Amino acid sequence: MKKIFTIALIIFCNVHLFSLKKEKITFKNFPTNTIKLTLCQGISGGTGESDDYDGDGICNNSDLDDDNDGILDATEGNDDTDGDGVSNRLDLDSDGDGCSDAVEGAAAFTSADLVASSMDGGNSGAFYTGEYNSPVVDNLGTNVDGDGIPTAASGGQGVG
Repeated sequence: MKKIFTIALIIFCNVHLFSLKKEKITFKNFPTNTIKLTLCQGISGGTGESDDYDGDGICNNSDLDDDNDGILDATEGNDDTDGDGVSNRLDLDSDGDGCSDAVEGAAAFTSADLVASSMDGGNSGAFYTGEYNSPVVDNLGTNVDGDGIPTAASGGQGVG
């Protein structure tokens, strides 16, 4: 796993609004409460708060959809429905049936909407109770909005 450093900034009209020196950012004549700044110092693929599990540039602690399946983490929760050792919010196939959660969600995505991810997808482990033994690794990609929700899901989708 490689370490990542991601800084997301909003820059208007090519105006120099900040300076960056050795991990310190100084804003110049700009109200800082209008800028959302995210600094990931964790591991790409890691599950810690400062990591970026899905590799979309949004730290897990700010990402509303850590596995980019379009279903918000708050909806999926930390349960492990299929017993594969991967919590539903990180599992691309949380019920272990071989169909991606992104496709099973309420937004009617199809396999044509999915892209291969670098996540393990679950579907293995000593307590796995699902019916499909190969990992599902496809999700809605890393093109996300500022909250880490795939833009294809426009704010998230419900569980199908």
